[in-house]
Amino acid sequence: MLNYNLIKKLKVTEKTSADIYNKENVDYCRKYTFVVDIQGTKEEISNFVEKFYNVKVKQVNTRILKGRVRMFKRIKGQTSDQKIATITLEKGYKLDIEVDNVA
Repeated sequence: MLNYNLIKKLKVTEKTSADIYNKENVDYCRKYTFVVDIQGTKEEISNFVEKFYNVKVKQVNTRILKGRVRMFKRIKGQTSDQKIATITLEKGYKLDIEVDNVA
């Protein structure tokens, strides 16, 4: 059974969109970056992407972005930590994701 709360959204930045649409180097065309649940493991993320998108995952790299300290008037707060997963697909596979339509 798939945990649909595992992947929260596609993370689109200049670097990640360049990885998706890089025409010169085919290896970079197979990298996608997602914001995932902080408790998700690499194996869970890999299994979810393989079953949900019908692709083969070669590698999953994860990192945790620590939340930033913010001030609102005189009250200190902190934004939530985020886990970022960069997924590399096997040769010949590609996700059908339109970067223009992602918020």
